[in-house]
Amino acid sequence: MLCLRRAINKTKRDMIRNTTIREMVGTPPVLHYIQRQTIMGFGHLTRMTPHQLASKAHNKKTSGYQARGETRKTWIEGVKETMKTQNIPSIQAIHLARDRKLFLPSTPKKVREDG
Repeated sequence: MLCLRRAINKTKRDMIRNTTIREMVGTPPVLHYIQRQTIMGFGHLTRMTPHQLASKAHNKKTSGYQARGETRKTWIEGVKETMKTQNIPSIQAIHLARDRKLFLPSTPKKVREDG
């Protein structure tokens, strides 16, 4: 936020909210950017052939020691959670990703048209 505030020459003393600063600059929230990058990675992974290393690593089942306490969220669980917030079923997301048509509503239109 500091660099965005510098871009429009405002400081915290001006008492302007972060959401207002983002609107003035035209930047989406960081969470939207992270979700968009995750979905792009998911699409890339679904289009990979099964013999590629990243695809093998994604589909491999692990065994062995499990840490105590609550297990950490895996990357694919984060993708599923993002899909759930966008009301896109998992099967439909896979089909859209294979056709290069999986986009979130926050994705700019020029990116959607190019894909």
